[in-house]
Amino acid sequence: MDDISTAVITSISHGYTETLLHLGLKPDGVPDNDARVLYDVAVELHREKKKINLLALMVRASGKLQNAEAVKSIFSLNGTGDVPPEDVVKGVRDNYLQNEVDKLTRRANELRGDKTKEISQWLPVFAQKLQSLTLHARAYDSRPSAHRGQIVAPVMFRSKVQEYNRMFAGKSGDGGGYRGGWYIAWIGPTGRGKTSNAYTIGADVIGQGKRITFISKELQNQIEARLLLALSGLTIEEVNKRRGMDMQPRIDSGGHCDVWYDSDGAILGEWHRAEIRQIVMHKWEEAMEAYLSLYPWEYLNRVRDVISWEEPDVVIVDYIGIADNPDKYSVQAGLGRVSQNMETIFHETKKSGHAFFQMSDSEKVAYEKNRLHQVIPYGAATILHPADQAIQTRISDIPNQQHYLRTKCRAGGDIDEFKTFFDKSRWIYTDVPERLPL
Repeated sequence: MDDISTAVITSISHGYTETLLHLGLKPDGVPDNDARVLYDVAVELHREKKKINLLALMVRASGKLQNAEAVKSIFSLNGTGDVPPEDVVKGVRDNYLQNEVDKLTRRANELRGDKTKEISQWLPVFAQKLQSLTLHARAYDSRPSAHRGQIVAPVMFRSKVQEYNRMFAGKSGDGGGYRGGWYIAWIGPTGRGKTSNAYTIGADVIGQGKRITFISKELQNQIEARLLLALSGLTIEEVNKRRGMDMQPRIDSGGHCDVWYDSDGAILGEWHRAEIRQIVMHKWEEAMEAYLSLYPWEYLNRVRDVISWEEPDVVIVDYIGIADNPDKYSVQAGLGRVSQNMETIFHETKKSGHAFFQMSDSEKVAYEKNRLHQVIPYGAATILHPADQAIQTRISDIPNQQHYLRTKCRAGGDIDEFKTFFDKSRWIYTDVPERLPL
């Protein structure tokens, strides 16, 4: 048995199965058949929360091993495992990549000799396979981080939308919220709530005195207007004119007008009066100036720079579509690489990152037919590897409700559904009220 496969079995024998799994070890990279079988069996036992020892492994792997005695002999060796699991995983990855490169190189030489006149046809396919291998290589990244397993980034602060907290919590048991060093990919077709969720997050963050940065395809004045509408509770006309206006007073059952309170809880004045509404508008304009930074879409490829300049708590990237594909050969590989780069940036900068992806037309058909359909935009690997969580957005069958399908969660938890209520006056989502408006 080769050294790499022996190291895998030794790591299992020393109790490192969970570590190997969290580091991203995949069976197809292990050279020896018996080592692959043993790793598969060890992972099964781990997920079933059963003891992983030689007896349990031999019973579960019965009839699948080619040389059971060689496996037993490795378990019988003394020692404490001088090779760290991280190095074992790296060795498996490098061996796998070397073998795959050798295969591709041999095939390229064959094509170069047999199909010289058709090189323009097979070379792009060959380049795409190399690109896919590059993505696969990164998926084998052996560094222990939030990129793998059940490692959950800490909560910086909670959302005022409790359904968001539930969505972001998974099975972490910490109540959920905006995590520092956490990347969420939101996915949906046009008109299915992606941008409205971005503005909901924006209002949520600014309203709590935290810093947020938007890198958006929308114009700066559109973003400011939407956030001001969400934060202030003023009308669209007032926001567009940037001027408070007199309104009809709203009288409660006791005959009292709605009033507005300042931050200390003192009554500021009656809410329907123009001067009070102007004060409220000015308050939120100042808050946006202090906590909001906006960048045009040209900065999509400079997210790390923007973070270093602004030091935000939360970053919104809205939205990434087929036009943003950097790979002229493959949309799948290109958008997968964009998402993977986002994940790396947010993990390393310890920011809460939210990138919104446009769904392809082909995926949209299945998505509309099946409420539980899981989407990978344009086939990109935004769910399989890059992203701590992946959330799909769709309009609910119930009026004024938004439906979500969380299809991936590194904080633990299966595929799950969530829902929020669309506040038509503020154009953002809130928790579903106990009693819906008539």
